[in-house]
Amino acid sequence: MPSGRTHEAINMAVFSGMGLGYAWARAHHISAQVNQVLTPSMLTVFSFSFLIGSFLVTPDLDLANQHVSAKSHWGSFGFLWFIYGKIFRHRGLSHSWFIGPLSRIIYMIVISLAVFTVISYLLSFFGYDLQLKAHLLNNWRQLLLGALLGYYISQWSHLVADGIWPDHGYGRSRKK
Repeated sequence: MPSGRTHEAINMAVFSGMGLGYAWARAHHISAQVNQVLTPSMLTVFSFSFLIGSFLVTPDLDLANQHVSAKSHWGSFGFLWFIYGKIFRHRGLSHSWFIGPLSRIIYMIVISLAVFTVISYLLSFFGYDLQLKAHLLNNWRQLLLGALLGYYISQWSHLVADGIWPDHGYGRSRKK
């Protein structure tokens, strides 16, 4: 199993390869068709999601008590992943191709809402009313697709480096 730094290097090689592929497509005027789907804002969201998935939110966050590169990137907030590591055993469902990344997305949403609720409750003592409002952009579907693709591709490159292929988790879960 590669170390965290090795996973990060592999992901950066994949990211660079995708960037070179896009640059090649633009240079060969293939980008006219590609640009209809891949807008600059979608590419930006894709890139940020890929980098977040490569450095901050990786499948190895299921190692609750161990030093993990991704957890150290969180600094003093690395403790937030302790519960996730207790819920998922290493290389279990957290290392599956679809459920693993989805579990981390859901975990981040739950933790974010919990933190928001606590902060909102504490601020209410000082007379502040903290509200959560969302204003969706017209292209929110395209941005969501870019975010999910960037994140999932970063996770999949981690799993391939670990030697876990798409049918690996399915076969493992059927044996139990």
